Amino acid sequence: MPGPVRKDMQQTLLRVSQAQEFTPVGSTKARKTDVRIIAATHKSLRQACHDGLFRWDLFYRLSVAELHLPTLTAWSLTEKRDLIDHFIRIKQKAFRRPRPIRLTTAARQQLDLYLFPGNVRELENLIESLYVFAESQVDVADLPDWIRQPEQAINGFTWQHHEKDLIQRALAYFGGNKTRALDALGYGSMNTLTAKITRYAIPLP
Repeated sequence: MPGPVRKDMQQTLLRVSQAQEFTPVGSTKARKTDVRIIAATHKSLRQACHDGLFRWDLFYRLSVAELHLPTLTAWSLTEKRDLIDHFIRIKQKAFRRPRPIRLTTAARQQLDLYLFPGNVRELENLIESLYVFAESQVDVADLPDWIRQPEQAINGFTWQHHEKDLIQRALAYFGGNKTRALDALGYGSMNTLTAKITRYAIPLP
């Protein structure tokens, strides 16, 4: 659902889902129907119900099977990189390229740090734009300005905070094993990872 649903529309949706009937515009007779409603929202419908903006009865009719899709910031580095590679393959076919574009290690690290506030759609559009403007190899210089600005903060949250969190999570996941954390994070050398651990004063688990 892209925006607030009017109360009268909520009543109509409830009737369609519950009684499986509707009245066409300009008609006075109800018609039977057999439909399944798929709804999507980026807001909490439970909270909307508490706030009086959404009907509880309609909420329960719609929430027979709920799927919660986490934002890209909640994905692991491996999952995020797999999705990037997936879009690289998909767009290669769409643009009929003989070979997929190749991201340099530095470009991948920059994408690791970017939070993607537009989620999957923003990531997909980014890969598509790289096929339009970049050559076969994509380096940091080929990325958009807003991705190349690691110092930029969004709502007070900087890329350095995000990178520190990624390193901490990787070290915790691998029980303090820096070699395995290095492989997961994709840094070029152990010296780079060690320098960042020192810079961010990250204690080893």
